[in-house]
Amino acid sequence: MNIPVKTDFNEYDLNKRICIYQGNGKFLITGDIIHNDNIEIYYNFPNSPSIEFITSEVITSEKFVDYDLYSFSIDLIQTDNNLMGCISGTGHSFNKANNTIDYLDGQIKEISSVTIEDVDRLEFCLLNCSSAGESKNEAIFFQTEDWEISLQPIQNKNENKTKVSQSFSVTHSGSIIRKDRKIFDPDDAEKVIKGLEWLLSLLNEKVVEIPMFFGYLSEEKLFERYLSVNTESNEYKRVWLNIEEHFTDLLPEVVEKLDDEIWGGVFGQLLEWYIELNHGRLIENQIITVQVALELISWNYLVIEKEKIDKSSFKSTWKSDVFRMLFEEFKISNHFNDFNLHSELNNYNGDGAYILTDVRNNIIHPDKKQVFSKDAYYTVLSFGISCLQSALLYLLNYKGKYKSKYSYIFRNVSQN
Repeated sequence: MNIPVKTDFNEYDLNKRICIYQGNGKFLITGDIIHNDNIEIYYNFPNSPSIEFITSEVITSEKFVDYDLYSFSIDLIQTDNNLMGCISGTGHSFNKANNTIDYLDGQIKEISSVTIEDVDRLEFCLLNCSSAGESKNEAIFFQTEDWEISLQPIQNKNENKTKVSQSFSVTHSGSIIRKDRKIFDPDDAEKVIKGLEWLLSLLNEKVVEIPMFFGYLSEEKLFERYLSVNTESNEYKRVWLNIEEHFTDLLPEVVEKLDDEIWGGVFGQLLEWYIELNHGRLIENQIITVQVALELISWNYLVIEKEKIDKSSFKSTWKSDVFRMLFEEFKISNHFNDFNLHSELNNYNGDGAYILTDVRNNIIHPDKKQVFSKDAYYTVLSFGISCLQSALLYLLNYKGKYKSKYSYIFRNVSQN
């Protein structure tokens, strides 16, 4: 598979704002269309990945006579080259005496082409994706039933500055085409794009999003979309040690799960919790979160999908018994040898489900049965996250071994 990427994202200087548009346009202000002759729109990387706009001329309109200083709203922006975006916040000076807006700037959540034409490929870039499963800076390829995706790591000219400042970096360029090479509506690729973002976020244990897309038909650019994204500063950390060999095989499964009536919303929530687990500062909250995540999987799988237990029985059953049932279904070992490293955990005989639920209960209830050390908490958290990782991989039909920072041993995921 060979997908050409035409757009050179290496040209972007990430210590500066990227100009998206300069020229004429119009705003939707309190329901009125107001024209302006000088609008500038930028993609801002240095502080946070966001879209900003500014007007360099005073905005005048006879309609301003009826405006109230405290109640008028600025909602939409549209450029003369067919871009439209929703304004998420503004700074402005409304001069009631002259009925003018003396200056106006603000932020845009998303801006894209108003008229969407069919294209033969989408090109995009990734921000702060430490790893996409590639090795030695080689391209990596994904396939689903209908789509082919190519990702190419790029060496940004600001790489050294980025490592020092831990700011934001374009780490990969990518391209999406249909397998049958037919042209397509850019919106048709939304599901596979969301699946790719989900999978890369799982691998990197942080939010990975795509800030900009360009759609082409042959060499003509027909479509643009820019998004303000919620990602973290660039910091490389290898977190999955043995999943990368089969990593690309997971994308079709992710796309299917995100589109599934039972699992779609759940998978989004699980990813949020998983990322929170890896960035939380209060270990007690992390232990509570990992149990809630495992409970959600247990409910969805045992009650909703497989109907192995009814709703009332699930609610009345000890959660340790529910987890043992889930672990048995998913071939996850309930025994964790590291429990023996801490004297306060010896009484549990290595029963992972019991200790996870009992320690969680001890955290949330004011009448403490026992005081646990931070080291013991970390051991319990490591077991819980390892089980969550195994459960997610099982649900994605992964087969094989993996190892992460939460497990000192290789863990096996089996579908048999």
